[in-house]
Amino acid sequence: MLSTREEIKSALEAYCSEIAANNRRGLETLIPIIANWVPKEGSEFDDVPEDEVPRFRLESLCHLVGHWGIIGRLSDPTELLTRWDELAPLVELDGVIRLRAPGQDSEMNIDGRTYPLEVLADQEYRELKFNEYVTVVEAALRERVLEEARDTVAFPEELRILFELGVDGLCGPGLIEWQGQGCGCHFWIGLGREGVEDVAARVQGPDTEMRRWGVTIRGCFTQAPWPDQGPGEWVIAGGWGIGTGHDAQTCCAVFCRRPDEEEFAWRYVISCEYDQVVFNTIPDLFEYYKDFEQGAFDQRVEDYADEGSLFPPERF
Repeated sequence: MLSTREEIKSALEAYCSEIAANNRRGLETLIPIIANWVPKEGSEFDDVPEDEVPRFRLESLCHLVGHWGIIGRLSDPTELLTRWDELAPLVELDGVIRLRAPGQDSEMNIDGRTYPLEVLADQEYRELKFNEYVTVVEAALRERVLEEARDTVAFPEELRILFELGVDGLCGPGLIEWQGQGCGCHFWIGLGREGVEDVAARVQGPDTEMRRWGVTIRGCFTQAPWPDQGPGEWVIAGGWGIGTGHDAQTCCAVFCRRPDEEEFAWRYVISCEYDQVVFNTIPDLFEYYKDFEQGAFDQRVEDYADEGSLFPPERF
């Protein structure tokens, strides 16, 4: 059963609040180390001029959070914390991907270096890109899902509601740099991050391998943790690899039904080599996803809480 707009809005707010709080807690440990860094004599940085130290600090922060668009907005790394409500959504530290405005790629020039200036897209541009995205997904679905589902398959209504609530994708908990290192996943890559052909290639029938992953939509269900959610208990029409994760992790939206159900419906799956979890609604997904792999994130904060990890010489 579809969730109401109010249920999705409430679940989204709880999801964003918890992720932002956890990310802030981690950054409250790491940012003071970055902000107080000075080159040590005899280190690889001992020839860094004093007037360039602030830039090195800001670059370290931008590497950590995975967004260079804030470097021209800050004079000191601690401003990310003191201006949290303003900057956390821009840097996607609340678990929500937000579409950027076009034509803002190289606007900031600091100390002779050019950095991107990230500006959030306006509603007109968001709607343009969303409609393009939906058109591509729906066309591919109607071409590739089981024939019995082609008359009813459509873009998931709950994702449409998320878009109306200001969501262009979901990146989940954790810092962007770490998500590619075995800590977290992007459940919904969303708008503007891939070309049309790449989006279409993610959409498949039940038994065609999705490009890059080498796994089928049906394969997302093959090791579900509960016996009644195994592949034999579902009629799977198809779906698409909606997101991305690390190692053998996949994130899928699956159009399916149980044998005793008359209508197909969207379910959402986070799966890895050893485990799969299936969600009937977006609020169900948020309840699980908001602290997904939080233990790995906490360990990464502990591992990075030193200057050597935050200022590796090969990065600068």
